[in-house]
Amino acid sequence: MKRKFRSTCQKGAALVKRGIPIYSMVATSDDHTVDALQGPYPYVEMASTGPILRYRSKLNFLITLGLFFILLTTFTTMYKPFQGSNSPKCRPVMMAPSYALIKGFDKEFHRLAQKYHLYLYREQGRDKGPSIDNEIHLDGIPVLFIPGNAGSFKQMRSLAASAANLYYGESRSSIVNDDAKNLDFFGADFNEDYTAFHGRTMLDQAEYCNAAIDYILELYKRSSAYKKSGEPLPQSVIVVGHSMGGVVARVMTTLKNHIPESINTIFTLSSPHSTAPATFDGDILKIYEQLNSFWRNKFNTGDYFYVNNMSVVSITGGILDSILPADYTSISSIIPEQNGFTTYSTTIPGVWTPVDHLAIVWCDQLRTVLAKLLIEMVDSKSASKTHPLAKRMELARRYLLSGLEDSYEQGFNAWGPLIAENVKPIQIDNFKEIEMNVPLTINKSNHDAISEYSVFKIHESTGNKTFSILTSFSNTEVFFCKTVKLQNDITYQIGNRMYNCTSMSEYMISVPRSFKGSLYPTESSVGSGNNPFKLLHTNDTILSSYNLVVVQKPPLNDIRESDFIVAELSTRKSVETFNKNLFQLLFSPLKINHVASDFSFIFAIRFPRMTSSLVSYVMSIEYDNKNLVFEPLLSQSVAKTFETKWHLDLQHPVDISFYSDAPFIPSLATSDKSLRITLLVPPLTDLKIRLRINWFMTLKLLFTRYRLAILTLPTVLISLVLCCQFFIYNKSGDFMSFDLALHFLVRKYWGYLMTVSIFLTPLMNVSMVQKLLLLLDPIRYSHQLQLSNKQIISSIYYLGVNEVFMCWLGPMLLTMSLTLVYLLYALIAVVDFVLNKGYNKIIQRSLRDGVKKFLMVDDEINKKFEIRHYIGFIIVTFSVLFYIPYQVAYVLLTLLQVTTCIRLSQIDRGLKKYANLKNYNLSLLLLLLLVLPVNIPVVVVFLHNLAVDWETPFTSHHNFLAILPLIFLIAANTSFRMPARYKANSRGLITVGGLLYLSIFTLIYGIRTLYWVHHLVNAFAGWLFLISLDNISPSDR
Repeated sequence: MKRKFRSTCQKGAALVKRGIPIYSMVATSDDHTVDALQGPYPYVEMASTGPILRYRSKLNFLITLGLFFILLTTFTTMYKPFQGSNSPKCRPVMMAPSYALIKGFDKEFHRLAQKYHLYLYREQGRDKGPSIDNEIHLDGIPVLFIPGNAGSFKQMRSLAASAANLYYGESRSSIVNDDAKNLDFFGADFNEDYTAFHGRTMLDQAEYCNAAIDYILELYKRSSAYKKSGEPLPQSVIVVGHSMGGVVARVMTTLKNHIPESINTIFTLSSPHSTAPATFDGDILKIYEQLNSFWRNKFNTGDYFYVNNMSVVSITGGILDSILPADYTSISSIIPEQNGFTTYSTTIPGVWTPVDHLAIVWCDQLRTVLAKLLIEMVDSKSASKTHPLAKRMELARRYLLSGLEDSYEQGFNAWGPLIAENVKPIQIDNFKEIEMNVPLTINKSNHDAISEYSVFKIHESTGNKTFSILTSFSNTEVFFCKTVKLQNDITYQIGNRMYNCTSMSEYMISVPRSFKGSLYPTESSVGSGNNPFKLLHTNDTILSSYNLVVVQKPPLNDIRESDFIVAELSTRKSVETFNKNLFQLLFSPLKINHVASDFSFIFAIRFPRMTSSLVSYVMSIEYDNKNLVFEPLLSQSVAKTFETKWHLDLQHPVDISFYSDAPFIPSLATSDKSLRITLLVPPLTDLKIRLRINWFMTLKLLFTRYRLAILTLPTVLISLVLCCQFFIYNKSGDFMSFDLALHFLVRKYWGYLMTVSIFLTPLMNVSMVQKLLLLLDPIRYSHQLQLSNKQIISSIYYLGVNEVFMCWLGPMLLTMSLTLVYLLYALIAVVDFVLNKGYNKIIQRSLRDGVKKFLMVDDEINKKFEIRHYIGFIIVTFSVLFYIPYQVAYVLLTLLQVTTCIRLSQIDRGLKKYANLKNYNLSLLLLLLLVLPVNIPVVVVFLHNLAVDWETPFTSHHNFLAILPLIFLIAANTSFRMPARYKANSRGLITVGGLLYLSIFTLIYGIRTLYWVHHLVNAFAGWLFLISLDNISPSDR
């Protein structure tokens, strides 16, 4: 029986080498058929229509399913455009730029000035140009622009031009700041360095910018204009950073060459503050950890300058930023609200559009608002050249937040001194009192019937009051009034009583206009030519300080047919809460019947259990749109992220996606992260609302957040396949082919993998599990702070998901990864097939003898190649030690492994002793190819530095131990050396255990620590080399 079985196995091996799949063999023993996947020799399978078809059909089904998910995700990501308020609506810009190189800031001033440069922007026709002596005389307030990853200093031109046009142009009268001054924009030229990929580059840029600030301040000391003006010399510089430039701006304050108090105002545009966007370089992760720890400690320990002077505002473009997830720009876990916040371009009044990663530096609406804010914030009479922190933050909230946030009352408190200045006594005559819960509507048709003043009396006995007014007029007089307390305390009738009233018109916020035909919020944005609506919405916290609210009607001559005012003092419900969770929403949409008589005309709907940024929704609204004073409009918001997005044209479905709980992003435990929908509806308009999950939008937004999973999860699968191959190799002596091992893995363990991928999602959010994983984490520095600070919560392992509903994400991504792995293997198989055909028909006849020798496997030839290769490996090792980063060596080794596989593919398939070698080297090549992208970014940085004739030190990347084991292993592979087989030995367990650890680490920690996967593969390569020493030459085993 054994002889028959062995004979059948040998025939199967021979057939494989002739191109016949090994699983087509049948081994029989007397009357029994042996199923290889169940017997001791798993490389033989049944060939009949039974189990083998089931096993293959299972893999084929999974590959087809994964391919479907890949195509669907690709289609929704690349070919399904955003609709409605999610679509890009930035207007183009015009400018007349000129740039002056600051030649004095050279290598004598700082060593990095040899590589980097500093430029001054001048708007032609606005800013002062060079004088006759070719010297630029500075008389403004310095602003330093720091570009991002592969960015250009010229990106400052849009914002700088807008500031110059505002200050010197016709719009200067709109500037409220009496101490305003023109802005001098300086830009750092980093030769388009790749900051996101290399930690040393980021530190160099921060060091250079500190030196640049020192030099800039010296320029102002030499400025004749400042000497003549008598104004204080600048002692600080406003910093504006784009993308990674915003992170560089914060890194600057942590370095030794930072001038204390030289930076007190930072604006960042699409900058990843909370976590590193790419994890290919360990130095980047270390910098982020140290940077955020530094800033948190400054505020937690009460550092005087930081607490009382430092402000940081992070602006992101939201959903259109396909390069950087908008979640990454959050600073809520780093900087307290008194000193900074994150806002979205869709939130900013007058912008109201998402902006992509590059457009955020030139978007016309955004640059106009930001330039106006910068000029309002500066103070030419102060040495810091900015207003005090409280004033700066009040201005930032007014210009960059929607006004509907919970911090609205905080804003009123901040405006207290301003409001006090606007208090004046008025006599209220010709009035009409409006009853509680009765909306007031003023338009052209009823103007004559409305009194001069409409008065809403505030009764102290009634609680939970809200006052709301929405109008299409730019200037509507609204007064909050208190009774004047006379000495004898005489009570007058309302007709002749004197009141102290505060005009609230200045504090009405802008919201998009919504009439019939309005489609996008940007139709009334800054520079559109259309006036937006004005809104004032206050609750009992503000109203309790007053006795009356007075609305004055506008003159008839100022009213157009479409103009209106709607106001209401209400005690009716203004907020409704629905606790339906996502599992309930999965099976049935949420239906809401809104009865207008039960609510104020401005009301909100809260969804406390909808907090995940990964899930998108679609809302459908039905209403009678006949004879409405305005069309209903909707805003979606999340309180603590300060995100607001306006939607018009509610007759069509509205796509709702938001940023709240996000993968891998730390947030404050006390934050309200729930979705809030605010509706502004004409009085007496009933609504039917329907909310359901938007699966296409959900899939569309997954790619941006899980791009790194394209590397980690396939690495998990290939590691498991190798694990199966080595396990069976140790048992049987045959190293099965990759596709057969993949069949085996799917057949035996796919169900377990799916189960694990489902339950890991909730398990990774258990506190005890996180602490255990932290103890087992070999690079725990990147997570230590997040898990030790109880005020900060974050899901930092596996897929970073803390929403149980998203447990389907793991199985879906794993199935897609299975397809990617199979497609990669199939691609290599096709190349192998083409090479075989070409070798047999063309190459063998025409190639030079040298190339033929390269493809042959004769022992003497192998020895010659071995000598040459070892000489090459020694050169590579010393190059890594003294010059090139080890990532370059990795690329070279991968290419060499490719040549080894090519050589093995040309071997006569009848030679049994090389079958294991071919399967082993091919599987190893697949693993190396997946780790290759981890090393490519640093290679790109290295080549870029060569292109600009600069040798940036790669201190952490000259560690030759990070590549030496791989060098030894690839050297052994080029000599056709096979790892030894250990049938019953602990060394065999170490091999299998090492691969299991690689797969588990990559699954749980890999996305946020991709660079460490290289080190694990390198360590495993060292082990393979050691066990290959026990097997000097390939022989029949």
